[in-house]
Amino acid sequence: MSQPGTHIERATQAFKSGDYKRAVQLLTEAIDASGPTLQTLDSRAAAYTKLKNLQAALKDSQRAIEIAPNSFVGYARAARVLKERNRFDAALSMVNHALQRAKNRQGDLEKLKREIVALVKESERLRRAEIAVLPVEVLGEIFAFIADGDADAPLRVGAVCRHWREAARGLSTLWARLVLGDVRPQAKAKLWLDTSRHRVRHLEVNGVIAYRTFCSLRTTRQLSSLREIHISADSKSLDDAWPPLGMPHLVSFHLDWQGCGIKFDKHNDDALARLRHLSLRTPHRTLLSAGIAMPELRTLHLETPVLFADNDFHVSMANLLRVSSLLQSLILYDKLPSEIPQLALEAVALPSLSSFEYHGGLARSHLLDALQLPSLARLVLRPVDSAHNVTQRLQRSDLANVRELRITPVLDKAEDIFPVVMGMPLLTVLQLSNCGTDMGAVVDALAKSPKHLLEEVDFSHCTKLAGGPLVRLVQAGITTTGGEEKSRVRVVVVDGCPLVEAEVLPWLRSKVSRFSCVYMTKKAAKGGRFLG
Repeated sequence: MSQPGTHIERATQAFKSGDYKRAVQLLTEAIDASGPTLQTLDSRAAAYTKLKNLQAALKDSQRAIEIAPNSFVGYARAARVLKERNRFDAALSMVNHALQRAKNRQGDLEKLKREIVALVKESERLRRAEIAVLPVEVLGEIFAFIADGDADAPLRVGAVCRHWREAARGLSTLWARLVLGDVRPQAKAKLWLDTSRHRVRHLEVNGVIAYRTFCSLRTTRQLSSLREIHISADSKSLDDAWPPLGMPHLVSFHLDWQGCGIKFDKHNDDALARLRHLSLRTPHRTLLSAGIAMPELRTLHLETPVLFADNDFHVSMANLLRVSSLLQSLILYDKLPSEIPQLALEAVALPSLSSFEYHGGLARSHLLDALQLPSLARLVLRPVDSAHNVTQRLQRSDLANVRELRITPVLDKAEDIFPVVMGMPLLTVLQLSNCGTDMGAVVDALAKSPKHLLEEVDFSHCTKLAGGPLVRLVQAGITTTGGEEKSRVRVVVVDGCPLVEAEVLPWLRSKVSRFSCVYMTKKAAKGGRFLG
């Protein structure tokens, strides 16, 4: 066997003659024969650098530093490799480490450092020159991309360099969204308002301290450009959130309030008449004045028990919706009394409404009888009584266009829910969850129906549903593409369904894009079966 010294000598000759691949080969054999040394690693790193295999060269340099941390050799080699990779700041750090350890060859290292410092300065000059020549509009687009989803992006952009900071402060649109939390909200609000020249368009208020700051700003009329407000807090007082005085352009108001109820008075007609999006969420009662009108509404989400000042929910809500003919999305939540007197309401036409969701006992209300929803595509029911009763009272012509139906919990028997589902031939998304009765017959009917083209189904916590109907539903939609069988049904969720047999799970997973069958937590599954 050749001695390591022989390998190194031959590698040196190969390197000098320009045969760098041969040099790497010989040095690798020397390392394999007697282990890595500072000399072999540094020499191989030099050969790798000549071959432009900079990643391997840097790896050898780092190993040389690990073997001999007090020697300048590994640091100097790393500096040269990093310089080749245009990582000038890291290269400068490495050459400084080498200079601290070198007792001789200071001249060579000082020369290397001067070269790297010159490259650092040139790189910075070019970077600034390239940014400087960009039009403000292009910089604005770049900053807006960075700011998307990051409320504090203007601060992060400004921390990059002075030029970016000056450019960012000159773009008032970058500061159009302000998010206030309970950490120094006053200072942040002042910075945003001053920099945007009081052109903040979107405001999010999170927390009681931030809410107080919002109230003080509102009283000083510094939020005149606002178009959208989101308020989320827990306080016993909500005196200043509405009406939005001094905000003539406000069109979107979202309130998530846990501490007390909400009151909207009729004397705020001007502010309400401009709103396009209104969302209220609170566990407490919300009081609306009778005769309240919001004709420009596109979104109305009342995730709160609603009362009207005249105590006539049906008439007042019908009147409110009747003048909101532009509505596209509606969420209603209420718990009505068990006994409701008979009442005939005039028709409530919502020709643009595509999404309707309600919680509670609206199945007993007379409002459903009056609704006309010809564009309804999404229906979500979270009833405390029969969903069958709800769908019977809605217009059958309206239900024929529904593409997404979600009912949870299902309090009906399978034979009652069957006509509901079969009366929606355009369904592509179906959720029937938290059901105590066997939904197998409904699933089998959907599998046999040629007009139903389901893509997503969720039968979570239907405790009597077995695997057979699911297999038949997925199988009915199978097509072959490129030799691979895949079902039209892309998503199947059957969490909390213990009767779905383990034997069918691999087949179902192979045919649908996303399949979930979890009916036991890991803690509860100890000693038993857990499927996920």
